[in-house]
This record gives sequence, C-alpha cells and structure tokens, in this order.
Amino acid sequence: MADVLEDRIVGIVQRNEGKAAQAQVPIELGTAEAQTITVQKPSESSFSASAGSSVTQIYTTLYVLEIDAGDIDELGITWFKCAGATDTTYFPVMVVEYDPYTEGALSDLALKHRAASPG
Repeated sequence: MADVLEDRIVGIVQRNEGKAAQAQVPIELGTAEAQTITVQKPSESSFSASAGSSVTQIYTTLYVLEIDAGDIDELGITWFKCAGATDTTYFPVMVVEYDPYTEGALSDLALKHRAASPG
C-alpha cells in the first residue's frame, strides 16, 4: 500500500459552502478504486469520519471531491484522506470566509492584506 501526500493546496472553498458546485475540488488518486474519506479539521489532532463528502471518478485516477458543508465549518487548512484498498492519498483544502467564486475575491483579499501590513 502506497501513501501519497499532496504538498500543495488543492482547492479553496468558502466555510459552510452549501452550493454543491462550489464545494468541488479536482484531485488525482493513486489508483482507480473505491475510496473511504476521512477529514482532519484545523482544531483536530487526528482524522475522523467525513460528514458526507464523497469522490466521483472522472477518468482513471482523476476524481472530483464533493465536499459536504459539515466538513468545512472551520477556517484554515482542512486535510482530506482518501483511502482505497491499495493507496491512500492525503491533501489539503483551504477553507476561507469569503466566496472565492466572487469576481475579484482574491484580488480584494490581497488588497486588504497589503493595507493591513506595516511598512
């Protein structure tokens, strides 16, 4: 069994996002097989059962993670663990307060950060 750790944020979602299409993240898993999903929220020290997130296979090892709002109710990095019979993949999703699908959301955030930074 191989373990794969993604070392980059694979998606940005709004906290408690209720719109299914905006709480989806494309991922690549090690093998095409059934997956069990567990979650580690920022305030937790270990992985626990998902509130209802699932993965849907698109093509071979390409999937879409459909995130349940109950799994993204805390700001910060939430880790997802997809475990199959032969491979386990870990990957982080950034949970934010703003809607990343709003036009200019990321540039507005950068401007707010710049305005708050000293110097």
